[in-house]
Amino acid sequence: MIINIVVLFLMLCSKNDQLVVSADTSFSFELQRGRGKFKIFEDQWSDLELSVIPQVPFSVFDEDHNLVAATDDGSVRLNTFRDYWLTVSFSGLDDLKLRIDLNRTNDYRRLTSTPVQGELGPSQPAEVIEYVIPQDGRYRFELDSPDRGGDIDLNIYVDNYNLAGSGVSQTNHEQVSVDGFCQDTIRALIFLNDLQSRVRWELNIDQNDELTGISIGQADIYLMNYEQPRDIYLLDNTTSYPVLIYLNSSEDVDLDLIVEYQGEKYSSTSYSSMETVLIPPRTRDIKIVVEGYQLNETNPRYTLEAREIKNFYSFSTGHIQTQVDPESREIIGIVNSSPGFKYFEVNSIEKRDVDMIIFNHYGVSDLSFSSLNPREVSVQWMDYGDTLFILPMLYDRSSPVDIIFREIDPDTLPRLTENMNLEDFVRPPYQGVKVYLLEFENRGTGVITVRGESHRERDVDLIVAGRDFHRRSEGEENPTDRASDETILFYVHPEQDYLAEVYAYGRGDRCRYQISSLLIEDQQLQYTSQPSIWALIVGISGYPGESALNRASQDALEFYQTVVESENVDPSQVVFLADEQATRDNIIENLNRISTLAKPGDRIIFFFSGHGCQERYQQGELEEDGFDEGICGYPQPGNEDIFDDELNDLLPDNIEAWIFLDACHSGGFVKDLMNKNNRLIITASEEDREVGERVLTPILIRAIRGRADSNDDGYISARELMDYVGYHCLHTCPECLYEFSGSAPRTCPNCGTELTGSNRPMNPELDTNLDPHRKLFRIYSGGKN
Repeated sequence: MIINIVVLFLMLCSKNDQLVVSADTSFSFELQRGRGKFKIFEDQWSDLELSVIPQVPFSVFDEDHNLVAATDDGSVRLNTFRDYWLTVSFSGLDDLKLRIDLNRTNDYRRLTSTPVQGELGPSQPAEVIEYVIPQDGRYRFELDSPDRGGDIDLNIYVDNYNLAGSGVSQTNHEQVSVDGFCQDTIRALIFLNDLQSRVRWELNIDQNDELTGISIGQADIYLMNYEQPRDIYLLDNTTSYPVLIYLNSSEDVDLDLIVEYQGEKYSSTSYSSMETVLIPPRTRDIKIVVEGYQLNETNPRYTLEAREIKNFYSFSTGHIQTQVDPESREIIGIVNSSPGFKYFEVNSIEKRDVDMIIFNHYGVSDLSFSSLNPREVSVQWMDYGDTLFILPMLYDRSSPVDIIFREIDPDTLPRLTENMNLEDFVRPPYQGVKVYLLEFENRGTGVITVRGESHRERDVDLIVAGRDFHRRSEGEENPTDRASDETILFYVHPEQDYLAEVYAYGRGDRCRYQISSLLIEDQQLQYTSQPSIWALIVGISGYPGESALNRASQDALEFYQTVVESENVDPSQVVFLADEQATRDNIIENLNRISTLAKPGDRIIFFFSGHGCQERYQQGELEEDGFDEGICGYPQPGNEDIFDDELNDLLPDNIEAWIFLDACHSGGFVKDLMNKNNRLIITASEEDREVGERVLTPILIRAIRGRADSNDDGYISARELMDYVGYHCLHTCPECLYEFSGSAPRTCPNCGTELTGSNRPMNPELDTNLDPHRKLFRIYSGGKN
């Protein structure tokens, strides 16, 4: 059987001890009172053959308990998406000992010509057909059945199972057209909706059109079919100028722009109405893909344009005035003639709202400014000969704008030294930006924090810039964070200069804020004969590309501040690693250092906030489910992950250890780390689940700072900590972080999210073999804050 589900990450709770198996496995399974269940986990799209000896009937269910396969003869064929869980259920039988064989086949029929025929039924209600496109073009997939009963549908997938089109009418005739490139592998999923019937089918594939070519300098309007939300175009840039590819839709839909050339792929996925990609001169065979998401049965119109960039200016300080038309984007290239920090400003002469996109390189822009003001400003470092492209934008009518480009002398700026806190303000629209020189004396993690007013019209955002470094924080309002509270962490090289820019988002009269600078110095850990707490605290937000997180490094910072300031842990015995410093090698090296220095009677704290992973068994003792769970360090050459059994080996046997993991799949660490008698572990999720940000850590910190002290004795015990974290995670919406009381509602009363499936509240895995009354944290100050 091949199940019809297009969501790539659907998870099922594994809090009980239910058996979990994966493909290429044979095992014995004993029914109790004629009943039994086990789960199948598969980490990739696969065909699976499941057979049972003796041949007895059984059923297969998805996460929502929907029946997806049933058999009377002891055999079905299944198909799984990556990270997909299925439950196999037996009932109404004698007490039997069964032999289960689960094998991956992946023997899809690969076609070179059509038509092709097949038959679907309860034990195989779907089949995948592979087709390799012989040449660029638009291809029509036509599915028919000679039978009247049943209901067969058709999904078409490209690029590692991205849905490119679907036919899901109530008839047995479906037709889907998709664009593709030569040698692309297309997978057609044919599936049966009525498990009570058997249906024959026939699939025809033919090329019915060529791909559309677009011309440089011409803006064309296209219509996307919501049932086939993927359009492809071809472009050759034979000119000596760079080209900006520009996608825009005035409708309330999410369209993405993917551009491929010279073996590279660039994806502009900003969730805004406009997407842009910058292409270098003399680039041929450019492939442009427009993909639509959540179109809600809407066929959106969009504009696609390729525009040459001919206006280049070479100077270190200058001023350009240009006319900006909403319909024809004019991008300016500036070639820098002297190294140093540069100031860029786009200013609407008519005092209208203007926005700005900056490209520091070809591909996708990583800098855009869209406040509500008639002036946008950015600062950054540029070397001699660097080229920067500025795209000013207006939205209603043509208007002149000034583009100002000048050098910044850092010595003329107000200074913000380490461990300094000051109050200041900006006054939009024309004094809505303030820039500071950051000064540090030692190496370590720099932390710049801005706390503004709780008012959207007075919201402020933060940028920190250095040589080869540019980071921005634009907070979002939720029950845990205020939109005007911004924090940026970065590794400090004291011989280099860094600038901080505070700018107003809204048009409030005066935006007041506090800005502070903190340096968490690199620690050279030293042995001490006194009883000690040692800690390694790790947070990674800045994963490269689309895998970046928003707040994981801030989680680590807040946990660091909690253990150092609230718990009086000596900072000289705490190692803090954020972003690019938090590689696998650095994490392992520092855990080894701590394990060597710690002695019986000491305690080790390991905190990690970042990405988690789950991979088929690689190393260590084979686990019951055949999978290793891991935490993902900052990418480095070679392996970047640390798996559960490896972390267990890094922690010494004779030292008490408290482990806190705010990462996907982290629940899988529990069974490995709890095989020693001195452990406490709290994780963000079950082993089979992905989780959102900013749920576990804020709850954990509130617990440590006193909220978990249920008996008011001034201490947080192991049991109090686990009870508080478990309850409040289960009563927090993972989408908006709203906390509700009583039994969990089906719908979040704050944001309306359906709290089911992958959006259900987090159910953390936690365990300890410490005395449950063991006092872990003392409430030193502030009470139950």
